[in-house]
Amino acid sequence: MMVTESEIDGVPVLHAPAAGPVRAALVFRAGQADETPVLAGVTHLVEHLVLRRAGGTCGGVSPVVTTFAVAGTVADVHAHLQHVCAALAADPAPQLDAAKAELAAEASQRTPTIFDSLAVVRYGARHHGLAGLPEWGLPALTAADVRRWIDTYFTRENAVLWTTGEVTGLRLALPSGARRPVPDATALPDRFGLFRPPPYAAIVRDELQPAGVVTEVYAGVLERAVFAATGSVAGAGAYRVKAHHRPRGDGLASVTVLAEIFSGDPGPIAGEFLDALAALRAQPVPAEHVAAARQELDRALIAPDAAVSRLPGRAFGLLTGAPEPPVEELRARLRAVTADQVGELVAASRGAELLLTSWSGLIGSAPADPEPVTGRRFRSLESRRAALTMDRTGITRTWPDTRPVTVPFASTAVLLKWPDGGRRLVGVDARHVDVEPTLHETPADVVPAVDAAVPADRHVALPPRDADAIPVPRPRGKHPVRYGGAGALFLGLVAWVLAWAALMLAITPGASSAPVTLSGIFLVAWTWGGFRLRRVRNTTVAHRRLTRAREAAARS
Repeated sequence: MMVTESEIDGVPVLHAPAAGPVRAALVFRAGQADETPVLAGVTHLVEHLVLRRAGGTCGGVSPVVTTFAVAGTVADVHAHLQHVCAALAADPAPQLDAAKAELAAEASQRTPTIFDSLAVVRYGARHHGLAGLPEWGLPALTAADVRRWIDTYFTRENAVLWTTGEVTGLRLALPSGARRPVPDATALPDRFGLFRPPPYAAIVRDELQPAGVVTEVYAGVLERAVFAATGSVAGAGAYRVKAHHRPRGDGLASVTVLAEIFSGDPGPIAGEFLDALAALRAQPVPAEHVAAARQELDRALIAPDAAVSRLPGRAFGLLTGAPEPPVEELRARLRAVTADQVGELVAASRGAELLLTSWSGLIGSAPADPEPVTGRRFRSLESRRAALTMDRTGITRTWPDTRPVTVPFASTAVLLKWPDGGRRLVGVDARHVDVEPTLHETPADVVPAVDAAVPADRHVALPPRDADAIPVPRPRGKHPVRYGGAGALFLGLVAWVLAWAALMLAITPGASSAPVTLSGIFLVAWTWGGFRLRRVRNTTVAHRRLTRAREAAARS
């Protein structure tokens, strides 16, 4: 069945008739990759505002497009699409707080996927990487911010409608604007972003390749090669191998093959996974894998519902400037794909791949992290080996048994600010350093200095935290630090008196015949007493700073 193209009120329309309920989707070239960290979440907020007013529940935001979908009778579909257009034109202010509350509740239940993690590793806290990170900008977004975003991205020139039903009489009252280009999606130039493992064992290889039918076949070959290799070692464990071909809209596609291990030992599967990838590079690509991948893709092109199932992809192509050719031309291109062409992609994959496991992170050498800064050092109230260090260029957090994390001020992606004085600096690689006055011995000038060092257009002012959300010093275990009170003060003073007495006896001629023993008593008592008194001091400092922070939160 053929897809016909037309236009309604300046919006391109793709139509493929199908039996059953009418399906349709209004798709905009707007997504998370268009945002900045300060505006992160604005596209998702627009989607929720529209669905609240239009009464629908089917919408979606991806890195490049936003979709409002509907199914029902022709009248239902027409009415819903017109409600979507009216909602985009309406004032966002009355529904803004309710929509933000919905998104906050949704975020609390969201579990990052492996694709979220990959996006952050490759792109950091920028464009496509924002899809895998918190929506930092939501609390501070105003109705004016939302209005500007709608007027820029949700216009007739930046939209495509696809539908399986009649379009006669349909109106799409969208404002005029301009087609928005696909955002730049360069990877981090000198390091990888923060990796957050999924909640299950997985090994994954992700790479960038030119979009097209050859790359689609290549993805099918990867899936078959890995599945054939891992099947012999899976045993009784549950696992799944899948390859994904995801166009970015800029001429490149992300090719991801992963093995998700839900039960059993992941080690043997990971070993065979890596061996299968190495074998593809070392040997000619198996012709049978290429033929099987071509056949599967060809079956999808000629399936009875192929025209309808490919409507979202055709809309994506129109919006990103790469319209899909006719089916017969696609089939001809597919039949022309050879094992040698797939082998060229295999050979080129090494320079663009990411290999990750959920249990050990990046496989292979990683670029060096930013060098720790040297300057003012602020001791932690949690550990004597932990500290914040700050100079004019950036800030470093050190913690026992972990690598230091440094965020240069000039490359800070976003600075999150709480009224109680807490600060979070997020670098372009998505790693962050927290400046919490309740956790470190930071003088009063440190927080203003941090605010001044980070460019003002990267600040996000957050609402007050609940008193219980303001951090208190904790050890690395599960229980709060048992800082001292009156008992610690008394024992510390007694120990110091004993230490001085031992020292006096040790250095007084004729007072003792065992100066070495007394000196040892002095050192032990002095050290132990100092430890007890330091607990008292930490208690006082932590209590004073926490009280100030909670008072500031209450005033706000």
